[in-house]
Amino acid sequence: MKKIINSQVYGEIHYEESFWTGKKEINIKGKNLIKLDKKTYYFEEKEGYSFNEETKKVFVNINGGYFQGGTLQIGDEILEVTPKTLWWEWVLAFLPLLFDCIWGNSVKLCRIFPVIGGLIGGGICGVMACIILYVMKKYENKTYKLLLGICGFIITLMLLYLGAIIFLALAA
Repeated sequence: MKKIINSQVYGEIHYEESFWTGKKEINIKGKNLIKLDKKTYYFEEKEGYSFNEETKKVFVNINGGYFQGGTLQIGDEILEVTPKTLWWEWVLAFLPLLFDCIWGNSVKLCRIFPVIGGLIGGGICGVMACIILYVMKKYENKTYKLLLGICGFIITLMLLYLGAIIFLALAA
């Protein structure tokens, strides 16, 4: 995820976070920040005139991340990178896993509509939950988020159904 954030003090800040690894890169005034620890970065800023220049370290703290919502704190200024994930977004993303835990472990229900349960079904649902959350976080409109959650639920069910049909065909 790449994002450009406007700061009143430091201007344009380029923020980049990897979806898979969580690695973060921050660029302020054309300079990449130096990583101090997991959440703290810094850069050196020159103060004064050319004959009496002093450098001071400006620390940048990163709180949160992509899924839970993230902020940058530069001195007294707090900038929102990503908004917090709302409770109903979590519910929509993990609804397929709940469905699979209930439906996929009942033999009578699987005779009506076969789905993969257990480890394979849970793995498919877990990966799809991350994908659904990732796609939902890209939009701000609540209607789009709701539609994306429902579509993600349907796609996950179809994957579980296709997997069950393949296993049933191989078992026969």
